[in-house]
Order: sequence, then structure tokens, then C-alpha cells
Amino acid sequence: MKLASTLTCLALASLTLAVSDDAGLGSPSRCHEAEQRGDWREALVVCQASYARDPRPSYGLALARAKMSLGDDDGALALARLAEAGEMRAEARMIAGLVLDRRGDAAPARAALGEALALFRARGESSRAARAAYAIAGSHWRMARYREAIAELDASLRDAEAGRDARMIGYVALMRGDVLRALGDARGAEGALREADAALAATPGDLVYVRLKMGMLHRDAGRLSLARQAFEEALAISRDTGLRDIEAAARLNLAYTAHLEGNAVAGLGHLAELSAPRDVSYLYNRALLESDRGGFVEAARLLDQAAAMAGSDEWAWDVAHERGRIAERTGDTAGAERAYRASIAVVERMREAVDLTELQPWVLRRRRAPYEALFAMLARAGRTSEALEALEAFTARSFLDSLVRAEGAAFDASAHADAIGALWRGLRKDTAQSELGTRLGEREILVHVEAQGSLWVVHRGRDGEVAFADHGDAAPARALAERLAADPDDDAAAGKLGELLIPERVTAGDDLLHVVPTGSFLSVPYAALRRGSRRLVDERPVALAPSLRALAASAVSARSDGALVLADADGTLPAAREEAALVGRLLGVAPLTLAEATLERLLAPPSRHVLHVATHAGVDAGGAWLRLHDGRWTARDVLASKVRADVVVLASCSSASTRHEEMWGSLAAAFLANGSGAVIATLGSVDDADARAVVTSLYRNGVTDDPVRALAAAQRELARSVPPRRWASFVAYSAAVPWHE
Repeated sequence: MKLASTLTCLALASLTLAVSDDAGLGSPSRCHEAEQRGDWREALVVCQASYARDPRPSYGLALARAKMSLGDDDGALALARLAEAGEMRAEARMIAGLVLDRRGDAAPARAALGEALALFRARGESSRAARAAYAIAGSHWRMARYREAIAELDASLRDAEAGRDARMIGYVALMRGDVLRALGDARGAEGALREADAALAATPGDLVYVRLKMGMLHRDAGRLSLARQAFEEALAISRDTGLRDIEAAARLNLAYTAHLEGNAVAGLGHLAELSAPRDVSYLYNRALLESDRGGFVEAARLLDQAAAMAGSDEWAWDVAHERGRIAERTGDTAGAERAYRASIAVVERMREAVDLTELQPWVLRRRRAPYEALFAMLARAGRTSEALEALEAFTARSFLDSLVRAEGAAFDASAHADAIGALWRGLRKDTAQSELGTRLGEREILVHVEAQGSLWVVHRGRDGEVAFADHGDAAPARALAERLAADPDDDAAAGKLGELLIPERVTAGDDLLHVVPTGSFLSVPYAALRRGSRRLVDERPVALAPSLRALAASAVSARSDGALVLADADGTLPAAREEAALVGRLLGVAPLTLAEATLERLLAPPSRHVLHVATHAGVDAGGAWLRLHDGRWTARDVLASKVRADVVVLASCSSASTRHEEMWGSLAAAFLANGSGAVIATLGSVDDADARAVVTSLYRNGVTDDPVRALAAAQRELARSVPPRRWASFVAYSAAVPWHE
């Protein structure tokens, strides 16, 4: 639901420059006081009276701001034009730019706002410059130009801090929350909104935006009752302050929330209260609610109107997706496929144009919807090759992003975005010439993925035959995955989940079984899964991979030389230090511990045959990290460093963990992205002594020559005497396994 993009710019009305009546004349009047409070109804009355008594530009611009805030854009623009020729041209151009942007005239709007920004900076007015830069960021945000929006927000923050403008700093946090939400960083977005809430709490006219956007975050997370409460608070504040645009936005959000709750009557009731124009937001929501109550013909008509009005890709993909859903529900599978593919084409265009300054999942969960719908429809129709391509389209992209991010000596935003697009288009072209399945060779592969709420298990045999199994509601499988991740000794969960995830066609043997897990299944200790009396590790060595395309596109690198062993960087892991001494003797190198376990020693040289790390590690809001003696080393740092090894052993807690729905984000994936052949890592916390036992067995079973099979052998060995919780957290990751395939 894309109301945030318009709300960001609407919020600017309360941030356009409150100009005190003194612009030479004395103390602030009631007009200025009402403006500062965000009470636009009172401001309209008192500023109109002030302007009638004395038509000076300061009164006229204050009145223009009140008119703009209450929806009278024509009146606001006319007053701004009257002031453009005088000494308050910067303020007048600011208002003109905001009105033009709200009308969708982006180019002249940005020209006006850019001129205002330059004039404010020339006058040394940092706070006002911050507002102008913020307005430009909002203009970019409305058009889903995230890279430009981020740059202008950074500029706005610098100006706001220079001007010690706490309110403006709060508004920068507010819009940053919007951008982070759009890029899939819900935690970052919520943190930004909490900063905004603290900074703007004193002004109801400002606080209403925080409430509205917090409601959107709650809704994204499925907390619908909290979302409804936040939207109702925003509605009440907007009525009290006369913010008609926000009242309309609150009702649209309440209508959409009612759709999610299955309450079409309540949703249509909110829409009936709208006095705003019947724009794309109204048409879209009305279509959803009509469809909910079975009015498919009317819903399709409304969506066709919405498609004609959609002014940005943010709307276009969603409208096309909903059109596909209606077509599929009415039996028009050809129309549904066309609509889903059209929606996907828009999302791909958006993706190729975006620079994720922090590497995040490539799409919001909602933007996966057309991919999932197309995949499920093709799989059910038995169109195997096309279904594989659709599946890969929403499971491969994050890893490809990291592959591109790892290239080049320095990060360049434009080059990064262009390279991602070029790589993705190139891989799609390769697939057109040679099917993805052909390039996977004789690997046997399982993919576990949730699509449209169902658990799908995709099995590709060594003969290339592919089978799709829809196991229905994914919730039971998710619950089992969480149970087993929390307690690998839970044999009941291991058995039930094994029956769901491992088809009978998977037979015992020594060939590698490649598994592509997503979502909840990223945390599954696959070695502990059971089929009857046997665990999966007893039957097959398992290699986890980021995606099918990562397997198909990877190539075997020439073997590197040398080894590096780092351990116990802070003196709290004595067993790890003993383990490192043993590994060092086996590899013929002196281990680096305590003060020697530094980033400098890790980086030189960047490529080795074996890299063994046994230090503290974890995952927090900032992502995955390793503790070295001189500080943390994050997954992003791994990418920037280009450090790789043929075999990487991360005998550290949570070195394979990620908070994302795809494998990207973990330390293990970062090393794979740098070109490492295989990474042994852990899914969660591991006891120091347990880690030592696994690692000792791992090296005894030949991890430097055949890491995936060595891990399987070590786990089988340990399983004879200790429970799964002591060894099942260790997993092997590989994008390409050249060892004895």
C-alpha cells in the first residue's frame, strides 16, 4: 500500500518556512503562532486577517502555507507567485515547488526547490536549506528514485544539524523511515520513526505523520490491530488540526487494513467518507474491496482506471499484480499470466535502477507477490522450465547483488546499480539460449520455498527431471522449522519436518544433495532431519546454496595456496585457542590469537586455500559480524575486503545466520560472494567445547580437500555418541562444489 510516498510530500506543508511577521516588524503574531503549532484552520483565519490588513509578503506566504496544508493548492500557488519578485523569493519558490510537486509536475518542482535551496544556502540559513533539500528528497521519493532521495536526505540532515534544528532532524528521520521501509529494512524504518516520534511529539500537526507511518509498519508486520489503532489516532489528529489530506490518507489506510482483515463493509465505509478526488489510491482500494465481496467485473474496471492513472512504477506493479489475481480467480489464466509478467517487468525495472546503499533483501515481501503467483500458476500447469525461472526470479537476486558488490576496489553507487542490472540481464539471456536446468548439470537439488502461503518442495534429480510438490499451508512447516532450530534434539519435529522437506525420490548415497533454503528454512539444521530411523546426514552429504542460478552460474576457481588460522581474539574462548593450535599444526601454520587476531593480519593476502576463524560472532540490527581483536568485522566488511578461501571454516556462533528471508546477509554468504569454494559455518550459538569436537573431527575427515563430505563424516561420527544439539548447527554452504562432483 503506497500512501507513504505521497504523505512524505504532504508533510512538507508544515515544514515550509514559518516566516515571522517581523521580517521586519516586531513580535510574532497569532498567525505565526498558529503556524508553529500546526493548527492550519486557525492559521487560515488569522493569517487571512493579517494579510487583509497589511498585504506584505510575509503574511501572504504564511497564508499560502495554511492554504496548501488545507488542500487549496491554487490559492497557495497564486500567493507564492505574488512574492517571487521580492526579497522573499526563496520562500516563495519553496512553496511553489511543493505545490507543483504535489500536482505531479516533477521537473519544474525540482527546479523551484533547487533554486530555493541555493538561495537559502547563500544567505547562510541552514535550517531553511534543510527544508528545501528535504522537499527535493520528497520529490524523488514520490517517483521511487531511492538513490536520489537518500542523497538529498543526507544533505538535509547536514544542514539541519548545522542549524541545530531539532524539528527538521525529526522530519529527516521520518522520511528516512519511509525509504528504509521501501527497501525492506523494517527494523531500520521502525528505529527511524521512533527517532521522529521523539523529535516531533510536541506538535500534533507533525506527530500525525509519525502515527500514520508507524501504522504502515505495523501493517507490514501483520500487526493489524496496532495498525488500525495508529491510523485511527492519525485520523483523529487530522480532524482536530484540519489536515484534510492526512484525513484522506488515514481513511485510505483504514480501508486497506479492512481489506487485509477481510472486512469489506468497513473498508467501503471509510472510502465513502472520503472527500478527496478519486485518484489511483482510491481506485486501487475500491477494487480490492469490490473483489473481496465477489464483484470481480467492477474490480477489474476500477483497476483498469487505476492503471491509466498510475504515475509511478510503485503503483504500476501493484495494480498489474491485482489485475492478475482477479483474472486468475475468474479462470482467465492467460490474462493472469500476462498481468503477472507485466507486474514483474515493472519490479525488475525498479530493481535495476535502485542502489541499496546498505545491502538489503532485494524486494519487500509484498513485491514478491507477482513472482510467487506466476511460479505457483506455472508449476500447477506443469510448465516446468518456466516455473523454475519464475522461482529463481525471487530467490536469486540478493546473492547476485552481493556478487556484484564484491567487485571493484571502491563502492560506486551508479556502477553498482548498473552492474546488477547488467549481470541479471546477462544471466536471463544465457537462460534463453540454454535452459537453467541444463546448466545445473547432474546436481541433485531441493528447493524449499513458501509461495502464496503454501510450502513448495521442488526436487531436481541428477537426470534433470523436476517435480513440484505443493504441501499446502506453510504455517505447520514453519512451526516445525522453528522448533527444530530451537532444539535439534526434538526427534518428533525432525521426523515430521523430514517427511515434508525430503521427498522419497531422494535416495541414500555419497553424491552431494544441494539444498536451496529460503525464509524459515534458512535456520533448519538439515543434518538432523529424520526419515524413519535414519537422519539425513546418515544418508547424504548436504551442501546449502543461495539459489539455483548461483549454482548454474558459478565456475570452479584455480586452487589457492596457504592457510590462516585466527582464534580467541579477546581471551574468552580457551577451547577455541586449543582448537586453533591443533588446526595450525595440521595446516603447518602458526595460529593468530589474542592481540595477533587483527583485521590487518586477516587481509594479507586476501586469497588462501584455507581460512579458519574461531572467534565470537553474532547477528544484530546492524547485521552479521565477527569479533577481531581490533573490533567487529561485518558481512559487508567481508565483501569490501574481497577476502576469500577455497575452504572457509567459521567455527563461531551464528556465522551462518541472517535476519533476511534469503541467504544473503550472513557471513557465510559474504564469503561465497567473494568467490570462496565452500564455507563451513554455524546456524546459532555453539558451546566452545562442542565446536572444538566438531572441528577436530572435521579436519580429521579431510575438510581441506572435500569440505562438504568431511562435515557429513564428522557429524555421523559425533552422532554415535552425542545428541544433535552438539553438532547439528554446523552446515556447509557452497555456490559451486568442484570436489569430486
